[in-house]
Amino acid sequence: CGPTSIANILINYGFEVNPIDIAKRILFDKNGNFDTTYLRNKGINDKGIVYCIERLIEEDKLNITYEIVKIDFSDPNIQKQKVIDLIRKGNMAIIHVGPSETSPLTFSKNGHYLVISDIDEKDNFYVINSNKIGDEQLGIPFDYDTIIKNSEAKWREKDRKKIKGLVSGGNLPYHAQYIIGIKKIFIWNNSFAMYHIW
Repeated sequence: CGPTSIANILINYGFEVNPIDIAKRILFDKNGNFDTTYLRNKGINDKGIVYCIERLIEEDKLNITYEIVKIDFSDPNIQKQKVIDLIRKGNMAIIHVGPSETSPLTFSKNGHYLVISDIDEKDNFYVINSNKIGDEQLGIPFDYDTIIKNSEAKWREKDRKKIKGLVSGGNLPYHAQYIIGIKKIFIWNNSFAMYHIW
């Protein structure tokens, strides 16, 4: 879902890309060797998203930029206006959602990357969600609080046991959250993230 989210943003900005080629940027190093650096137990880790974007800028000379914006989930409204302003300026975002003990699982029953693609006049967000749940979410607005509740990354205890030791700071009660906006890409995460993006 990470490579698909990057591809969804780039396609919406007029670039001709596909998720398979995007995934290859993450899974193979610059010499074409398979590289597990950016893999986690189910999918691509947070650093892989940024690594991929940097490779697209450097190697393919894509005229895109990205910004990392840190979201502190103890007070997520601190960055709310910045997020709104970035989307209003035509940026898109990649965000990681669920699962957590408190997540309503609106977008996925598992950890999942999706795109925030647009905003309406009431500051509700539209998403491009590349899983089956997303088929029913096109054109449906979601408020900032819904996005935040699905993004808060407090690990469920059973997931923490599976993940422990696989990621830097595996004992922390939170994991990285990102939004990437392309034109300008932005990435959001929480204050306990391993790598800060927005």
